[in-house]
Amino acid sequence: MKVFMTIKLPSVCETGFLVERDDYLNGYPVYSGLMVCPVCKKIWAELSLETGEYKLFHEARSIPCEKHPEACHPDLRPVAGSLLDNPTANGYDTGLLEALPEPLLEREFRLTMSSILSKEFS
Repeated sequence: MKVFMTIKLPSVCETGFLVERDDYLNGYPVYSGLMVCPVCKKIWAELSLETGEYKLFHEARSIPCEKHPEACHPDLRPVAGSLLDNPTANGYDTGLLEALPEPLLEREFRLTMSSILSKEFS
């Protein structure tokens, strides 16, 4: 089943993006969540399932923002600021990747390439 999700990422767009995505990922239900940087303690992204009258946030995800890549675990969370990091489903959110609009897809590509290149030259 498909659901609608709003992605608010102030560094890219103030109004947010509405995407349609699968409601399950790797057998786990998809939830709304806030992405909080463990270094600067700022909410850098909000992913909200559009459920009608209210939004129920399941969790705050401790994922480093793109300004703090030093807080990333090289194996578990290698890309700082990635919307695709989903601890609930224990891995990358491939359903969200398939639903991302072009500006967010370009952002994910840039962050991933930056992460790979910084590790390669360090």
